[in-house]
Amino acid sequence: MNFKFKSFLVIVSVSSMMMGSIGNLASAEVRDESSGVFSTLYDSHVETFENYKYSFNSGTYISSKEQFELFKKNFNPDDDKLHEYVLMMEEHEALINSKSNVNSEMRASVRRLGVPFYSQQNGYYCGPATIRQMCGYLNGTANLPSQDDIADELNTSENYGTDQQELIDYLNLHTSECYETLWRNGAYVSSSQLFNLIIADANNNKPTLLHIRDTNTSNWRYYTDGHYLCAEGYVDDTTTNGHNVYLVDPWLAGHNISSGKYDVTVNRLYNVTDRIGS
Repeated sequence: MNFKFKSFLVIVSVSSMMMGSIGNLASAEVRDESSGVFSTLYDSHVETFENYKYSFNSGTYISSKEQFELFKKNFNPDDDKLHEYVLMMEEHEALINSKSNVNSEMRASVRRLGVPFYSQQNGYYCGPATIRQMCGYLNGTANLPSQDDIADELNTSENYGTDQQELIDYLNLHTSECYETLWRNGAYVSSSQLFNLIIADANNNKPTLLHIRDTNTSNWRYYTDGHYLCAEGYVDDTTTNGHNVYLVDPWLAGHNISSGKYDVTVNRLYNVTDRIGS
């Protein structure tokens, strides 16, 4: 597997730190590691993420802290992208650690982004097709790269499919949004936490990358031992306790829905999703 997450460092004043949060981004100062300013403030911010590793087959996924560190190293992003990444991490930290919730006034009863559907060209192109869907929404459908071109950049192969790190890198490089990988039973540990992450993304006009595995016809529409798709919105009906997620799924041969779109309960989604890109 390739792990190429990019990093940056953000140093802020002690007075802006609360409960490990980076604090006011307006006063954040981006420094290079060589300046020697890398301090316990940074460690405090990412401490809660340190153990968010999740073993998968023979490998171990990198933590949010490691993703954070690699973001600057590999991409050399400008200050705006750095601040956007910090905002993303802060939001994830707050949601995951129950320091905040998606405010009730910010939760629509129904929200759907309108992500375009593209059927994957073969059995192992779920990653490239999902990226094309997400970029089609985030960047517009004009001049979208083909699935083959995306697959080449993602290092997709018939034997191994696509490593999620490649998908995250692609989204961070080719869109204005920032993404990181979060794992079930590592970063999020309940269906309600997963739902809050998807709601927050949708409210920010940002599709959520999903990876499902070990599904069958009793718990999903089809069998798969690993598959990428994306979430484009949610239904949050507190009167009926209906909590559903709208999906855009490139595996047409599996679900046989011509639009490529359907919804599932968040509980069902949580049970088969081992990691997300948010």
